[in-house]
Amino acid sequence: MIYLAQPYSSPDPLIKHQRYIEAMKVTSAILISGQTIYSPIVHCHPMASYLIMPTDHNFWLYHDKEILKHCDSMAILFLDGWEQSRGLKEEIEFARKNSIDFFEIDYVHSTRVLFSNIHPGNILKQFTI
Repeated sequence: MIYLAQPYSSPDPLIKHQRYIEAMKVTSAILISGQTIYSPIVHCHPMASYLIMPTDHNFWLYHDKEILKHCDSMAILFLDGWEQSRGLKEEIEFARKNSIDFFEIDYVHSTRVLFSNIHPGNILKQFTI
């Protein structure tokens, strides 16, 4: 199973929603390709948007790590603001420490998603809907 890691938190609810949309695009493309993926953003954004849920970083990171430790790989979606994302950095570090393979998502446009290895120039797989 692939775990989708990306920045999410922002004081601007429109940015959070756009990050959710991008996560849905990637999750959809990978599911349609026949691979299993888990996105904590796709799974939890609607719930967190409509219900009273904790906003504490440690609450979400605990649950994310519980899922991540059952995954074979992690896809990293480097959206704007990723450099400030504490959660994304901690997920990457967790993957490294637990020998979980990870790769970067280079391109998201409409329904086409291009993946490459974390090392530049190494195409891992392309999913097209």
